[in-house]
Amino acid sequence: MNLKEDASYDLILIGSPNHFGKHVGSVKKFINKLPNSQIKANKYAVFDTYILADFEKAVKKMEEQINEVMPDLAKASSGLSIKVEGKGTSKGPIASEDLPKCKEFGIELAQ
Repeated sequence: MNLKEDASYDLILIGSPNHFGKHVGSVKKFINKLPNSQIKANKYAVFDTYILADFEKAVKKMEEQINEVMPDLAKASSGLSIKVEGKGTSKGPIASEDLPKCKEFGIELAQ
């Protein structure tokens, strides 16, 4: 997404791997730049990926940060924390038990 483009969206979906209970620095910077960008949105939603622990920690921190920098932006849905399989990486694939949650999240956001 180019923050310098003049664009309007019904929904912005922001995701990040969970690094020690926080979202990554590039996502933090992106969120901080949103209020001064040309991007306009009606709602937002967030998701994170985790391996073993820190379930929903990055989701909550992203939601807190968005609420601080854009308090008028409505949350479309509670954030989704997705378990991924792998050793030492949060790249995935998505754990099979979390696939139904992903589908439900997508359907909810599409409505």
